Amino acid sequence: MCGIFGLAGAPDRQLLGRMAAAIVHRGPDDAGAFETPVVSLGHRRLSIIDREGGHQPIVNEDETVWLVYNGEVYNYRELREELEAAGHTFRTHCDSEVIVHAYEEWGAACAARFNGMWAFAIADLRGAGEDGRGGKLVLNRDHFGIKPLYYARSPKSGRLLFASEIKALLQDPELVAEPDEQMIFEYLQHGFHDHRAATFFRGVYHVPAATWIEVPLDGAGAAAAAGGEAAPAPGADGPGLLAAPLESTAYWTPVLSRDGGDDPADFRRRFRESVERRLVSEVPVGSCLSGGLDSTTIVSFMSELLKEDAPDATSLRGQLKTFSAVFDGDPIDEREYIETAVASTGADTTYTNPTSHEFIGELRDFVWHQEEPIVSTGPYAQWCVMRSAREQVTVLLDGQGGDELIAGYVPYQMVYLRQLRKEGKYELLRKEATASRDVIWPLAKRRMKQRRKRLATSSLLRPGFLSRTSDPGYGRSQSDLKERLLQDTTTYSLPWLLRYEDRNSMAFSIESRVPYLDQEFVDHILSLPEDAIVRQGWARWILRAALKGTLPEKIRLRRWKVGFTTPEMRWIKARRAAFTSLYQSPAFQARPYWDGEAVVQAFRACCKGRVEESMFFWRAANVELWLREFVDRSVVIEDADVEVALGAPVPVGPKHRGT
Repeated sequence: MCGIFGLAGAPDRQLLGRMAAAIVHRGPDDAGAFETPVVSLGHRRLSIIDREGGHQPIVNEDETVWLVYNGEVYNYRELREELEAAGHTFRTHCDSEVIVHAYEEWGAACAARFNGMWAFAIADLRGAGEDGRGGKLVLNRDHFGIKPLYYARSPKSGRLLFASEIKALLQDPELVAEPDEQMIFEYLQHGFHDHRAATFFRGVYHVPAATWIEVPLDGAGAAAAAGGEAAPAPGADGPGLLAAPLESTAYWTPVLSRDGGDDPADFRRRFRESVERRLVSEVPVGSCLSGGLDSTTIVSFMSELLKEDAPDATSLRGQLKTFSAVFDGDPIDEREYIETAVASTGADTTYTNPTSHEFIGELRDFVWHQEEPIVSTGPYAQWCVMRSAREQVTVLLDGQGGDELIAGYVPYQMVYLRQLRKEGKYELLRKEATASRDVIWPLAKRRMKQRRKRLATSSLLRPGFLSRTSDPGYGRSQSDLKERLLQDTTTYSLPWLLRYEDRNSMAFSIESRVPYLDQEFVDHILSLPEDAIVRQGWARWILRAALKGTLPEKIRLRRWKVGFTTPEMRWIKARRAAFTSLYQSPAFQARPYWDGEAVVQAFRACCKGRVEESMFFWRAANVELWLREFVDRSVVIEDADVEVALGAPVPVGPKHRGT
């Protein structure tokens, strides 16, 4: 698990070193670089597998294919056997070398054979001249976008820059951070983010999940030749920023069907195998534990594998360790469920207690590492869990993906009821509505209550800002359960949760693994019939059925979930003076996006209970903090020790930005 970075175009070692320094938290154990006249690759390593032999960049036998890679390919041992049978020779035991030979054998589409999480860059110099011209740079990302990969064009030089985090791209002084107003609008108005290739930074894009991008290595203008209309830099000669994402090629497309078996035992076997795959490690492994179905299932399987002395369970070091966030005395506190899970598995548990005071004190660090606005303060709880875990483990398993794949939220049950009505299945509709009324009716009542105090978000936005942007009219399916789950898995929910997971874990140099997003397991879930997902009023029916006898009944039969979150509006109201001060600040008031005074008045009305507890208040504050951190000031690391950043170990931990 690492940070990768580099550029297609003329070499610049100082720039490469600053890029390394910006994401050194992702890989404190080792570093390396490869530079030619037309391409440069860099790597910061968090050593997990083959700690002695896995140095990167890694290269094939004749030094024509160079790789930097961030992630894990869990089926690398099986792929290695296949490649050895095809005549490939290996010098290490790491999965990164498997990628090199897989690319040689099958091309960029080799990723379709991988089961894991990754972002990698390959400099393919086969057939190129001595100066490297004629080769290509290949950027590739895993099936679900678990690991990040961003790119941008340097406006004057035309170099194509790529990196695991945007802050590394911004080490090029030419690439001045500018906000993307359309993304800000979609976030402020609808809460959308991480839902398409664009980012909050104009001209910066991410490689879409399950795709690759090829860039010709024909000199400094490589990026300009790679496609995408140029947006010239104001007042400067050169190709300008990319005004559109580069063309990408998909190696996998999810397919929905209903012909998969709904046998709970088969589901259990597949999930357990996914957890077992994610235990392979030469460093200690633990798990997040929220007390919900998903994380408790993962912990239960880990406990089973430990007791059975499964070969890869040696990474647990003889004692299952879990890490949890609790909020003593708050309605969202999950301690009773966590303690139930711990009692059933014998886990050694570490608790962390996030507070609003601590949150305000760490906001700059938190915003810096997330590097784009986030949906709520909820991910801060995960940040605290990762911080507490780093003292004991280097790898954590987590339950991301379960809610989106098998309907972990109550609104999904409402989608299913509407689907039954649309299909004319009225008797089944009556039975399901009756069986789920205890969870659906409270949700409906809460929504009706909120509607009476609804905050008209658009009334807080400046008319000029509204005229420069457009409402995309994105719509999630309201009456097709499986289509809705797929939309949230690929576009509207899971992508931003995975970004939070990556940034929170890597800030503390932790590798986070997500067993739900095992490729074989997901393909099976996509084939399940709807009534394996929702049945007899139970969401996630097949998971509950599969875990009978394994999970404590108190958890297996939970009707509501909380997960890793924070008491959002209670925190904001508790720190209302700080938030009011932010909204009243000259910087906030001068922004072109919102009517600052109207936001202040609406926030005061919210604190008095006259308008809904809208997420808009956090979103506006988050945009302001993000602008201050990344746009109002340069983030170029002027004093970076380039040689250390490109070649030496560094201390573990997040970058501290101040209060």
